[in-house]
Amino acid sequence: MKNLGEGIVLSRIAYSESSWVIQCFTREHGLKSFLVQGGKKKYASQIQALSHIEFSYSQKHEDQLARMYEIQDATNQSAIRFDPVRSSICFFEAEFVRQCVHEGHPDLPLYDFLCQEIQYLSAHDQLANYVIYWVLEMTRLLGFQPQVIDDRANYFDLQQGELGWQRDPMTDPKLVIEDETVPVLAQLLKLNKEGILQQALPKAIRQQLLEHLLRFMRTQHNAFREIKSLAVYQTLWYE
Repeated sequence: MKNLGEGIVLSRIAYSESSWVIQCFTREHGLKSFLVQGGKKKYASQIQALSHIEFSYSQKHEDQLARMYEIQDATNQSAIRFDPVRSSICFFEAEFVRQCVHEGHPDLPLYDFLCQEIQYLSAHDQLANYVIYWVLEMTRLLGFQPQVIDDRANYFDLQQGELGWQRDPMTDPKLVIEDETVPVLAQLLKLNKEGILQQALPKAIRQQLLEHLLRFMRTQHNAFREIKSLAVYQTLWYE
């Protein structure tokens, strides 16, 4: 018996010369793996990083790999597939999400956010600060967004998740950021999406901010690792 499903592609691994095993963050089941037989030929355009898809699938037993069929786009993503910057953002975000979701644990607020942002990425060109906005929203959805405790903030405590003024000298310096990005981050945390995207930030500041936020993720989330696609994304980052 076939079931209907909807999901966001996070990764694909070659299973044979013609087939893939893909990991999807699904609306119904959270993270779930599927075998797509003949997928390399039939569904190469649909099965890309962060593709939002609808499909049918079957699974005889819970301990067996589900089989996916009849894949189609749930969102028009043609603008992403043929744009190297947008594509690199999708690789980065898919790798990020893959470290934050789990089998059998659906998360509708997170799922709906990702679907919304895939549509935004397809339709808008204001992307210089986009990944910083996106990571900050992910920290909020995951329950540990940094908090500004003093408007004069000159340090970012990665363990406490606080931006404050004149840190405690007993705090482990390895868990504290003290550089020119701290007041910038404090300002961004006060803004909505539109406000963040409109900020004119030098490329070097954007890169530093993103690296600090990923370090914050690794401090807060034990299973979070280095993002391998970060270097690719940074080489394409908008000036």
